[in-house]
Amino acid sequence: MTTFGGACVASLQKLWRIFRVMVKFEMDDLQTIKWDYKSNSISANESFAASIAKAAEAVVAMDASHFAKQQQKDHEQLQRIAAQHQQEIQQEQQQHEQQQQQEQQLEQQLEQQLQQEKQQQQQIEQLQQVEQLQQVEQLQQVEQAQALVPQEQDPTAVLQAAVIQDEQHQQVLQHIATAAAEAGSTLATVPITASPQPSAKAAVGSPEWHKIRRDNHKEVERRRRENINDGINDIAKIIPSCDKNKGSILREAVKYIKAVLAENERLTGELSAATTAKHEIERYLLEKSVAEATIHSLNVQYEQMKREYEDLRQKMDEAEGGPSSKKQRTEGRWGSAKDDANEERQRFPAERAKNRPTVPLLKVPDNLYLTHDVAIPGNIPVWTQEDTDMLDTTIGFDLKTEMLKEEYGKDQKLDNPNQLNFSELARTEKIYKALWNHVYPIYQKLSGRNDREKEKALIQLAKTHPEIDFFLRLEKRLFPWVQYVRQSSFSLHGTFKGRGLVFCAGNNQFEFVVTSIQSVRSRLKSTLPIQVFHMGDGDLSPLRQEYLRKMAADVEVIDVTNILDNDYMRLGGWAIKPFAMLASSFEEVMFVDADAYFLQDPAVLFQDPGYLTTGALFFYDRTLFANWAVGADWLKSVSSDLSSFTHISRMFRRTSAHEQESGVVLINKKTRFLGLMGTCKMNGKWERDLVSYKIFHGDKETFWTGFEMIQEPYVFMRNYGGVIGELRPDNENSNEGVTRYLDFGYWMAGGGHQKHRERDTNDPEALKEILNELGLKNKDEIPKEPKDAEWDFKQSCLVGARVNILTDREKTLANGYVGIDKLAHEEHRKIIAGETVDPRGHNWETV
Repeated sequence: MTTFGGACVASLQKLWRIFRVMVKFEMDDLQTIKWDYKSNSISANESFAASIAKAAEAVVAMDASHFAKQQQKDHEQLQRIAAQHQQEIQQEQQQHEQQQQQEQQLEQQLEQQLQQEKQQQQQIEQLQQVEQLQQVEQLQQVEQAQALVPQEQDPTAVLQAAVIQDEQHQQVLQHIATAAAEAGSTLATVPITASPQPSAKAAVGSPEWHKIRRDNHKEVERRRRENINDGINDIAKIIPSCDKNKGSILREAVKYIKAVLAENERLTGELSAATTAKHEIERYLLEKSVAEATIHSLNVQYEQMKREYEDLRQKMDEAEGGPSSKKQRTEGRWGSAKDDANEERQRFPAERAKNRPTVPLLKVPDNLYLTHDVAIPGNIPVWTQEDTDMLDTTIGFDLKTEMLKEEYGKDQKLDNPNQLNFSELARTEKIYKALWNHVYPIYQKLSGRNDREKEKALIQLAKTHPEIDFFLRLEKRLFPWVQYVRQSSFSLHGTFKGRGLVFCAGNNQFEFVVTSIQSVRSRLKSTLPIQVFHMGDGDLSPLRQEYLRKMAADVEVIDVTNILDNDYMRLGGWAIKPFAMLASSFEEVMFVDADAYFLQDPAVLFQDPGYLTTGALFFYDRTLFANWAVGADWLKSVSSDLSSFTHISRMFRRTSAHEQESGVVLINKKTRFLGLMGTCKMNGKWERDLVSYKIFHGDKETFWTGFEMIQEPYVFMRNYGGVIGELRPDNENSNEGVTRYLDFGYWMAGGGHQKHRERDTNDPEALKEILNELGLKNKDEIPKEPKDAEWDFKQSCLVGARVNILTDREKTLANGYVGIDKLAHEEHRKIIAGETVDPRGHNWETV
């Protein structure tokens, strides 16, 4: 009922509001209202009804506006309340933080006060101890004085002195207490006494006074004995097998200390002797290296003096009418390949005139011999006008005919190793070196806008200069692949700039080179530019070439046959490596095998002192196959004029068939261009198929022997190879220590294949292939070198070598390379399947 009444009231109120609005806004539209008595109702015209409707709509609009305004006011009120509440919360937080800061400050102040109180308490205790000790000493002095001169001692004076000392101690203690009170310490109110005393002070000299002094003396003595006992007990813990008797403990402690001092003195002496011996050994090694270099220099001087002596004897024979002719002198200078029995005639030139200019010997710092094995070549003389004049003689004509034989490579097929005379080749290369050093300065002075114009000018000059004509023809015969898109090697030599890394890769090495390049770029952050060489689209497919170009910054992919003439090179397998180094645009080039990985930025090798001295840095291979005479015999047959390194090499001494590991090679082509040319010659089609690769294991030894052929300097870093793997006890014989096993997970976890298959000889077919390659019948014939770390083919491990633990950074790098190898293998699988892959879609730094 109440609800219905409320609704009626609300309706009436609303009708009243409508009526008021109608009267206010629609008064002009109102007309006469008539009362109908019959219907007892009010009637109005249409205008009045419309006015009522408008009024109703106005009321509704006013209600909506009023509701919106009221809602806006309520919202603003809520915002004010929320802001006020937030402000109160912030104030409470600030108050809480201030309260916490105040509490922390109070805690700090309390801690400081506690520390001050502790310090003051320690000072007071120290002063009490000092006062007690002084009292005891005074008492002892009084007693001693009484014992010595009792008849002359004045008791009154003794008592007065004791009183004075007591008063002084009381003044000191009172001064300390006053200072503590001024510092605000709570200890200022604590009474400080020199020693526990009765409340009533005993009279000086009284029995009670003497008793207190005796008690103090006993307490000091007790503490002293307690400290001594504690010290003796501590000593007993250190001395082994010691009795509990104090005297025994002290005696053993004295012996132990003396023994320790004697042992320390002995060890100091041994350390000093060892240090002296180490310095002596280093000095002897340095002297030995210097002596070896001096001996080589003396040998060179001896040969020169010998030739000068023969020249002088020949002149004496001419003066006396003996056998003397230009032919004899010329044959002595140039040598004759037909007379192999005459060693001097195999040299270029075998006979020098007195004071004839020569290329200066290499200057090597003495300390370099401690870390590197240096190859100092023979002293090749410079080309002179006398040599040029000789070319127009009959002997010169015969010499040119002999050296400029019909070149082979395009059409001629060689099937007999005897068709290649490496002794003659070495002599020809040395003559070429003298001519190159003579003609290159002439070429540099020629006018021309570019190398092509200079080469044309050089060819014109060759028509009137027989030595230039001889040089160009000799270069064509020795190195025909250089004159491909150029007329001489000079134009190629002038294009070299900067430093960089060179890789070689075909389809089978693709995933290896991806891992190696990404390890250098993404993990080691090396900025050295990289060039990847191949032998055409059939060797490395265009899809793989494009992948290599995109996967890292500053990577070029180059076809070596576009730079050097493959009709003469006939490249295949390992042979591409030195030719890729020659064809690269880098002045300082570092060749890296596709499966070689660094643990630091390879750029550091360019700062190696051996490389900076000679311009060529090589690395040793493992010692393997002793008593192998083929290599040593071949070296002796090539030339008697070899470098200082040859005679100390393991190959020459027949202690190893392997000398160089060619996985990393550094050559400065500006200074050692001719040495690299000699190495390329050793890897030519006929040289490698008939001789080089028959004697050596692939390209490995052709680098340093190529330098020997043309007599260029180089160094070997005096370090040898090892393996990275897991260290664990030897299961077969625990007495033999530990064995370093190669962890194949580093190379095969990502599905990558091992490049060196000889490390896994469990496969009978692989073992058969290895033995055929090594010329052995069975695995038992594989020799072991006792002087070096043993290489066990079955276990693929090195035995008896020094073990070094990898650093955490090196382990992280190695594990990162495994991740890269996994991704590279998967990418290569997709390329083989014909899928489209984009290396830029991977984050190589985190895989």
